[in-house]
This record gives sequence, C-alpha cells and structure tokens, in this order.
Amino acid sequence: MTGKFKNELLTAIADNDLKNVIQLRRYFENHSDEFTFKNITRFHQTISNNVDAFSLYFEGNLQN
Repeated sequence: MTGKFKNELLTAIADNDLKNVIQLRRYFENHSDEFTFKNITRFHQTISNNVDAFSLYFEGNLQN
C-alpha cells in the first residue's frame, strides 16, 4: 500500500505543479482526506524512502 501512497503523492506534484517538498507537505496537510495515509509520519517515511523519484518530479516542475 505504500507504493499506492507514493503514486498519489507523485500525482499530486504533477497535477498541482508543486515545486518542492514544502509545497507538497502543505498540499498533503490541506487535502489529507484524498490520500491513502493521513498521518505526517507516513508522509515523511515515503518521501525519505523515495527521494530519487520525488527529486525527478520536483526538478521536472522547476523546468516548466
């Protein structure tokens, strides 16, 4: 299920043109009801475990 949460976060980055993890965190806090997991601990674990994937998405949005 963690993979699903990662995909939800990556989709949020792409769909909302989020530029960094601070914007993603704010989005998550304001829309947590839309995600598989609702707590910030799982958010941090998922980001930490998938830094490469998240970096690619953020860099892609910065280039736009």
